[in-house]
Amino acid sequence: MDLHTLRSLQHAIPVLFRHLGAYLELAEQDMATTKAEAVARLRLIIVFSVCGFFTILMSCILVIALTWDGDNRVFAIVFMCGVFTALTAASGLYLARARASKPFDAVRREWRQDRELIHRLFENDSEEKSHDEQPVPG
Repeated sequence: MDLHTLRSLQHAIPVLFRHLGAYLELAEQDMATTKAEAVARLRLIIVFSVCGFFTILMSCILVIALTWDGDNRVFAIVFMCGVFTALTAASGLYLARARASKPFDAVRREWRQDRELIHRLFENDSEEKSHDEQPVPG
């Protein structure tokens, strides 16, 4: 290794350690955000599911009670079964297509930017070396 490379490494190592520390802090923030989002989403799913279940159950009981003495009670029960089957399928498709934010997305973004920066720095350094090594006409 030449002297220029050693000096570059001497200055780069503290910067790399500071970046590693920043990555750890960013990862902690991403982890906390992801955890909070997951817990909030789970709570909402539970509340929605329980309330939806009781709403559907009471609606079915109401329809059956209203049509009990009539000729259409079997049709009403079959119709409700079909409607709720369709709603279940539609909500299942929606849930399957819904995408949550990826964990550590900010860390990935920062890492990509830093890799590009380091790549450009090394390209510039190699270009400077190639200019320095060219013979001087004379």
